Amino acid sequence: IILANIMYMIIFFQLFQCGPVQKWKYTQRHLVELLGKACATILIVSFFWFTMVPCATYLYANGTGPHVLLRVIWTKLWSWVGVFFIKLALFHVLYIREAADAEQGPSRFHISAEDYNDFLEQVER
Repeated sequence: IILANIMYMIIFFQLFQCGPVQKWKYTQRHLVELLGKACATILIVSFFWFTMVPCATYLYANGTGPHVLLRVIWTKLWSWVGVFFIKLALFHVLYIREAADAEQGPSRFHISAEDYNDFLEQVER
C-alpha cells in the first residue's frame, strides 16, 4: 500500500506541475485544470463506489474495520514521508545538474523580480 500511495502522489504531483502546460495562457490552463478535476472526480467516485462500498460492508460484517482503518492511516502517513524524501532527493539531483549548466544560461530555478511581476500581471488578466 505504501508503494501504491507513493506512486500515486508522485504521478499526480508531476501532472500538476507539467512544464509545457505552464507556458499556456491562464484561461487555457484553467479549462484544462477543470477538465482534469472532473476526470479525477469521476475516477475517484467510481473507484470508491465499486470497491470501497463492498469492502466496507465486508469489514463491518467481520468486525475488522477499526484495525484496517488504523493500518490505512499508518501507511498513508509513511507514504507522505517517503514521497517527501523521494522528491527532496529528485530536487537535489536536478538542482545540482541545473547549477552545473548555469554557465550556459539562466537557471530554471532562478526567478527574478521581473519574472514574478510578469507572472502576476498574466494571472490578473
